[in-house]
Amino acid sequence: MSFQKFRILNESNVQAYEKQESDLLINTDHIISMKPIKIVIDGELVKGYWLRLSNGKKYRATKIPAQFAKHLKHEDLMGSSEAPFVDTEDFDEDTNGPLLN
Repeated sequence: MSFQKFRILNESNVQAYEKQESDLLINTDHIISMKPIKIVIDGELVKGYWLRLSNGKKYRATKIPAQFAKHLKHEDLMGSSEAPFVDTEDFDEDTNGPLLN
């Protein structure tokens, strides 16, 4: 098992479009797919990611580990070929590495 930290939008705010985020440790062995998406939060368009896990759960993340973000680009969504979005605040390699092996 390999756990990584993701910043997830809380399920309770799906219709409210308010920025309520929490950190969640996810076993990366159970991630089926990830794709870049646009999310409207507090009236602003934010880069995010749609995560789908093997247990059927789906999450909207605003921050993901750098090892995944480097493979996903928002160029098709935002109209430019900018580098992948990675906010490194609280997501550096020391705190984001595998917790269990």
